[in-house]
Amino acid sequence: MSDHISIKDDLIHEFSSGYIEKIFYFCLKKTGSSQEAEELALALGIAAPYMEEEVQLLVDSELLKRLEGGRYITDFFIAPRECQDEVNEISCQYAQRHYEKYWALAETAKAKAVELGYDTGAYSENDAVMYFAFWCQQEIELSVQAYGIYSSHKRKDGGNWGFIGFERGSSMQLSSGFFSNNGCGFGEHTEISWDGFQALDQDSIFWKKRYKKDVPGSYLLPVLKRVAAGDVGLEDQRVYLEELAGDGFLVKEGDRFRVNAICGRRDQQETLRVCLQALPEYKCLKESMRQYLEKVRAVLERYSNPYVKEEFNYFVGMSIRLREIFACLWVEQGLYYGESAQFCVLYD
Repeated sequence: MSDHISIKDDLIHEFSSGYIEKIFYFCLKKTGSSQEAEELALALGIAAPYMEEEVQLLVDSELLKRLEGGRYITDFFIAPRECQDEVNEISCQYAQRHYEKYWALAETAKAKAVELGYDTGAYSENDAVMYFAFWCQQEIELSVQAYGIYSSHKRKDGGNWGFIGFERGSSMQLSSGFFSNNGCGFGEHTEISWDGFQALDQDSIFWKKRYKKDVPGSYLLPVLKRVAAGDVGLEDQRVYLEELAGDGFLVKEGDRFRVNAICGRRDQQETLRVCLQALPEYKCLKESMRQYLEKVRAVLERYSNPYVKEEFNYFVGMSIRLREIFACLWVEQGLYYGESAQFCVLYD
């Protein structure tokens, strides 16, 4: 498992400091054609022996394919700047038309969740709705996409990761940041998990870190579960309680602790999902999402090569930035008026 992580780390370093980025850029500008190592070396001004080492690294890492006759093709999609600009424009138009509808659905989801037994923990009402806004948008997007597109890349070294390239210099008419999914406990403590959404460090809009760490340690999840359940017999866990409070995952209210996240059960989440899917507004947003993704797909097809078609759904999913655009619109339009960069849930 650690081997494929190491390979990815090495590649990231190479992208930032070596010739690999130039190799991919060359392939991008000659879209659809395979290149001989010697041709690449000549075009990029790189010594042939060094080029052979670089190309072999890419082949071993499954980012280049070697064809008959000693020729090579990139084994993933590289989105040119013009392609990204078109996708960004479609995304901005979609977000501007629907951001209020997603927020209204989030308010409905939050109210239903509380009715089902969710606890919003130490979150404010506005922060709780923001979490459900992210969650609803993700649920609808994933419901339209092909199943398993983010976990279908089985690598020969045992890893499971996809890859997409972007040419620098794309533009976006609306503000956007970047929100990643952060979670833990899905493997070690399958009955308890921490999940949520987090902005990048130094984000100018979502700048206030609720937690000092991205996620709590998996070994601390049972303690969080006991706090969420209202367990008062936690004196034997005092060290862990102080650690969780110090990192922001718990807040102290008087002589008791409270989980600083939304808390729920998996069965409650599934019931909430079924309830939302039956709503006319959910169905309307799902259909609009389907049409949006079809437009994005049509753009990518014009810029892609036949050899990446089998993984095309993954490249479509990785090319869109709806979550970030929605987040900024919710702030700019006064729907979210907090400052937090993290919105999370504890499930058991």
